[in-house]
Amino acid sequence: MNAPGKIERHLKKYYLSLGSNINPTKNIPKAINLLKKHGQVEIVSSAWKSPAMGFSGPEFINAALLFLSPQESNEIKDEILRKIESKLGRKRSSDKNAPREIDIDILIYEDTEVDPSLWSTPHLAVPLAEIHPDYKHPETGKTIAHAAKYLQRNNRIELEPSIFGL
Repeated sequence: MNAPGKIERHLKKYYLSLGSNINPTKNIPKAINLLKKHGQVEIVSSAWKSPAMGFSGPEFINAALLFLSPQESNEIKDEILRKIESKLGRKRSSDKNAPREIDIDILIYEDTEVDPSLWSTPHLAVPLAEIHPDYKHPETGKTIAHAAKYLQRNNRIELEPSIFGL
């Protein structure tokens, strides 16, 4: 039973993508720990290494996680994710492919796809398939696990030994 006057807020599911190619072994775990201060981190994928996309630069390490919070998606993005990125040194520029300390994006909010590129982008699909394999494409009905297998066969993405220490 709730205390008098206290309103219970429903926890919403956010599947997030985390990526870094500047000190990823430090920045990704730091980002996860900062997320834990704002909600519940339920499950974290393995770390995956892939080449930089759209530019030549250091390889990226990516992961996906399930984050639970009572906040709405615009609040999560503006009040939590962008602040964590900033705290870890991310400076946004007009070059969306620039190297970065951390990038945190919402892939799925509740059961709604937020980033449609997750179906064609190995560094998004492969980690997500590890923690939410049965998520279905809204039009084709194929699972993210199916897309991830295809993308793994046709792109360079490798399992990176665990960096999280979780």
